[in-house]
Amino acid sequence: MKYRKVVVAGGGVLGSQIAFQSAYCGFDVTVWLRSEGSIGRTQPKLDNLRDEYKKIIEIMDTPEGKNPAVWARGIADVESFDKEKCLKKVESAYKGIKLELDMAKAFDDADLNYMYSEVVNYGSSHNTTEKHYQLKTTSARYIDLTGKV
Repeated sequence: MKYRKVVVAGGGVLGSQIAFQSAYCGFDVTVWLRSEGSIGRTQPKLDNLRDEYKKIIEIMDTPEGKNPAVWARGIADVESFDKEKCLKKVESAYKGIKLELDMAKAFDDADLNYMYSEVVNYGSSHNTTEKHYQLKTTSARYIDLTGKV
């Protein structure tokens, strides 16, 4: 199955970042939000991400920015980096993210649904909580992105 349509439930800090990076990578992204107030809190996060991506791309185009230790791997590979192409992808991602209040509309025909949960790490000597990020497919299979977004 080829995944194209991604739905992120919630536009907080983490949800906004997942939505933006997914859109930057070419996915059709919808963020499902519970209220008009949520839209008002999510939009500035997306605005900021657009600006931050642009700043990072500008830095990547400098000799200092090409240092592998500081390279932004989620934006482009060193070998294939094209500043103008990356900047166009940022604008396309920003313009393409849909904010939706209607849950049924948001999840209609979704290939992947982002969910966030906290689970107890029973393998630890301490009963600590670790965060797990999962993408739920429409057939109820999960792709575990533990600790990675």
